[in-house]
Amino acid sequence: MKIKNILLITLLMIFSFPLFSQEKKKVVLRWKETSTAIFYIVEIRNKEKEIIFKEKLEDTSIPVELIPGNYERRISIINKLGEEEVTKEWAPFKIVLLVAPELESEEPVELFKDENPVKLKLKGKNFSKDMEVKIRKGELDIPIQKVDVQDENNAIVEINPEELPEGKYDIILENKRKQKKVMGYIVAKNPSEEEKPVEEPVTEEKEERKIPEDLKKWEIVKRSAILPGWGEYYAGQKINEPKYDLRGKIYFGSFAFSTFLYLYFNEFTFIPGKKTPT
Repeated sequence: MKIKNILLITLLMIFSFPLFSQEKKKVVLRWKETSTAIFYIVEIRNKEKEIIFKEKLEDTSIPVELIPGNYERRISIINKLGEEEVTKEWAPFKIVLLVAPELESEEPVELFKDENPVKLKLKGKNFSKDMEVKIRKGELDIPIQKVDVQDENNAIVEINPEELPEGKYDIILENKRKQKKVMGYIVAKNPSEEEKPVEEPVTEEKEERKIPEDLKKWEIVKRSAILPGWGEYYAGQKINEPKYDLRGKIYFGSFAFSTFLYLYFNEFTFIPGKKTPT
């Protein structure tokens, strides 16, 4: 009879010690009974392929003590004639001692219900791939859409915001029979008006560039009449507009230069006792 049809091994483990501890832990190997067998031979070898356990017995289970790690096991069946009937090939198994998950911080986390699903990021240690997450308020468990355990230190929990009324919630992380509970860890909130993105106000720049009433007509005209460029320069200073400032300087510079040329070429006219050059 093929042993693959009768072999079933269940590892029952003691979970009371830290992960990766090098102390030996008790493990029970179990398999299905074979009607033709009077004895079974159980062999276990480590990752270096060294046989560390071998025993002949009549029962279909045996307790062994092993440290956490990777192993292989093989079971042979001895029939009523004392002959080896079936020997199973080496099959791998792993011993992992599960401990309670831990959170990096137990300070309350605020969740704003402004996206669907709401995503809760968890950081800690001892997160197993099969870790269960429960969010609870009183006796009520909140439905969870998805738990994505990325590695032993990070996980993301997705929640339907409609299932998460405002308030405080406990969180429970569980590796099989080892769990961690943090009271009031989650604070669910609706985004308030203050927390919504602020609409951009009308740009102050455009408001500032609106020409004041006193500049619309007479102030620029009066100053320009007295001294070319003064009115433009005045407008530029008032409304903080570079083009008016520059225009005023150009007008004033042009006026000054023209005046200089006029005086230069007509200088003798203004000096008493000298004739005007012909």
